[in-house]
Amino acid sequence: MKQLLFLLLTALISSSAIAQQLIWSEDFEGTISPTWSLNTTDSNSTNAGENEWVINNEYNGPTIPIIVPNTPTQPASFNGGPTSTYMHISSAAARVGGQPQNAHYSFLSTPTLNEKYFTKMASGISTANYISVYFKFHFLNMADGPAGTSGQLYYSTNGGTAWIPVKNYTNVGAWTVDSLYNPAFDNQNDLRFAFRFENPYSGNPPSFSVDELSVIGTPSSIPVVDFSASPISICEGSCVNFTDLTMFFPTSWEWTFSGADSASSTRQNPTNICYQTSGTYDVKLKTTNSVGEDSTLKVAYITVNDCNTPPAANFKVSRRVICAGDTVSFTDLSTDFPGEWLWFFPGSDSANSTLQNPENIQYSTPGRYEVTLIVRNIGGSDSKTIQNYIEVQDCVLPIPVFKTNDANDSICINTCVTIKYDTDSGDIDRVNTFEWFFFGIDTTRLDTSIYDLNNLVFNRNQHTVCYSKEGRYTVRLVVSNQFGVEVKNEDNFITVGGPPTVKILDSTVYETYKGNDIFVRGEGTGDLFYWGYKDGKDGNGNDIFRYESGENVLPRDTSYVLIYDWTKKETEIRTHGDRWFYLLNENGYGCRSFDSLYVNVINEFYVGVADIFSPNSDGYNDRLRVHGNGIAKINFSIFDRYGGKVYETESVEEAIEKGWDGTKEESDLNPGVFVYVVKVTLLDGTFREMVGNVTLVR
Repeated sequence: MKQLLFLLLTALISSSAIAQQLIWSEDFEGTISPTWSLNTTDSNSTNAGENEWVINNEYNGPTIPIIVPNTPTQPASFNGGPTSTYMHISSAAARVGGQPQNAHYSFLSTPTLNEKYFTKMASGISTANYISVYFKFHFLNMADGPAGTSGQLYYSTNGGTAWIPVKNYTNVGAWTVDSLYNPAFDNQNDLRFAFRFENPYSGNPPSFSVDELSVIGTPSSIPVVDFSASPISICEGSCVNFTDLTMFFPTSWEWTFSGADSASSTRQNPTNICYQTSGTYDVKLKTTNSVGEDSTLKVAYITVNDCNTPPAANFKVSRRVICAGDTVSFTDLSTDFPGEWLWFFPGSDSANSTLQNPENIQYSTPGRYEVTLIVRNIGGSDSKTIQNYIEVQDCVLPIPVFKTNDANDSICINTCVTIKYDTDSGDIDRVNTFEWFFFGIDTTRLDTSIYDLNNLVFNRNQHTVCYSKEGRYTVRLVVSNQFGVEVKNEDNFITVGGPPTVKILDSTVYETYKGNDIFVRGEGTGDLFYWGYKDGKDGNGNDIFRYESGENVLPRDTSYVLIYDWTKKETEIRTHGDRWFYLLNENGYGCRSFDSLYVNVINEFYVGVADIFSPNSDGYNDRLRVHGNGIAKINFSIFDRYGGKVYETESVEEAIEKGWDGTKEESDLNPGVFVYVVKVTLLDGTFREMVGNVTLVR
C-alpha cells in the first residue's frame, strides 16, 4: 500500500512539473536574500548556548580539544560545490577557541537544559497567484537516531509572529534533498521558513545543515498579456521603449515590431526600438508561463511622423490664477512633432525647463508673469510667449477666532450667551462663510423666528445659544473664503455652572425702634454680595425690589431706608417702617441666589441725656451723648454756669454716636455743673426741647 501511494505521488509531481516555476531560491553564495536571522528566541529557543547557527564554507573539523570528523562534501551540482557556503549548527566552543566551525555540535555530559537553536528568514516571500507551492532543500543531520527530533522545519504565514512545525530531519549522513508540499504555502503574501536544532545529547556529526533552498509553485492562470510604450508618437529616426505588463508570471516573451529596425525581441522590456519611416505600426506580444500562453496585438499603436515641417509652439497650464507658494504644471500643445523644448518661467522658483511637460513649477511672489515656450525639430523651431499668463495672488486664508458677547465664557445654568466672530483678533472681511458647531446647547430655547429646529444651520457671524445643563462645552468654527478653509475647535470654551448657596446669619426677623440701626450679616458660596429691600409695588401691582449690579446700586434712600455697605456680606441697615431686606449672592458663572430677613419697626420715640459723665478715658461713660430713636434733626448745646457755650452740634450721628468729651477748643474743662439744651425733630414731625444739668467729674 505504501509503495502504491509513493508511485501515485511521484506521478502527480511528474505530471505537474511542466507547470512549475521557481518563485524563490537561496544558496548562501554572495549576498544572502532574504537575509536570515540566526540564533533567535522564537519558539522558546536560546540565543546563546552550547551551540549556534552559522553560515560559512567550513568542512574540516576541529582538532582541539578533540578530533571532529570533516563535514561531507556536496554534489558538484551545487552552486559553488562541492564545498559551497551553507547554513549549519556548530559548537560555540569552536568559535571561542578559534577552531574551524564545520557541521558539528557539543553537549554536556549530564543533560540539563535541552537547548534549542532557531534560525529564520528575516523577510518573507510572496506566493500570491501560485498554487501547488512546495519547499525544496538539501540537508545533513546525524545528531540522533531515526526517531529523533534534533532537526526541525517550521513555516510562518503572518510575518514570523507564529511559527508552525512541519517535519523532523535526522539520521542522514550524506547530502539529501527533500521537497515538502503544503496547501498552506499557496497564495500567501508573506511566507517564511525556519529551522530549529534541539541538542539531543546523543549521536554524531555532522550536525543539522541546510543548503540549496528553493520555493516552487504553479501559476494559477495562463498569462494575461498587456504592455505599454513610451513615447508612442515619434519622429522618423526616433526610438521607443517597451514595458511588459503581463500578469501571472510569464517566463518567455516574443515581441513583434512591424515597421521597426528591430522586427522582434525576446527580452521582457525591449528598449531603443527605432523607426525610420513615417506611418502607423502594430505591436504584438506573446508571453508564456508554465501553464500556457497568451498574446495581444495593438493595432496602429506607434505613430511615426515626418518632422521636417517646423513645429508650431503652443501650451496650456493647469491653473492660471494661483496663491503665492502654489505650483502649476504645463502641458505642451505644440503641433508638427517637436523634438526639443525650452521653457522660460520668469518670476517662478524654476527659471527654465527642457522637459516637454514641466510639472510643479512654483511661484512664491505675488504678481503677473509671462511664460515662453521654444520648440524645435529637424525642420526648424518656433516660440510662443503669453504676457501676464500666470497671476499669483497674495492669498490669505480666513482666521477662525471667536469670543462671547461679554468676554466671559462662564455662564449660569438656564441662561443664554452670544458667541460671535472676534473682529478684534481676526479679519471678518476675509470670511465668506461661517459654519458653527455648538455642543450641548438647549435647541428648544432657540428663537424659532431665526432658526428652523428641524434643520438647524448656524451660518451667521454671531449666534445666541442657551445651555440648560451644568458642564463644560466645546465650540467649533469653520470659516472659508475663495482661498481655503480654516477650523478652530475650542474645547471646554463655555463653562456652565449652578447657583451659589446663600444664608443670612443670626436672625431672619428683627424688631427695632424707628430710626435705629441693625447689624446684619450673611454668607454665601459666591464671591459677590448685594443687599437690597422690597420697596412697594409698581403700576402693575408687582413688587419693586431695589438691588442692582454694583455700578447701579443707590448708596442710600433717606426717605425710606439706609444700607451702609451695599456690597459687603455684613452691614448696618436702618428703616423707617416694616419691610423685607434681601441678601443677593452672585458667583463667577453669573448665577444669583438670595435669602431674606424681615424688620419690624416700633413706632415709639424717646430722647434723653445723662446727668453725669466722667471723661477720664477709662472706657466707661467718657462722653455725654443724646439717647433716643426716631430723631430726624437735632441741635445739641452745652453751656457753662456763666452761660458760655462750650459745645454744639447739629449732626444726629455725632450727637448720638460721639457726643461731648468735656473739652473746649481741645482743652479739658474743670469738673463742675454744666447746662445742656437739646432740640430735636422726630421722624413723625413732632418737635421736642429738653434742658437740664449735667455734672462733669474726673
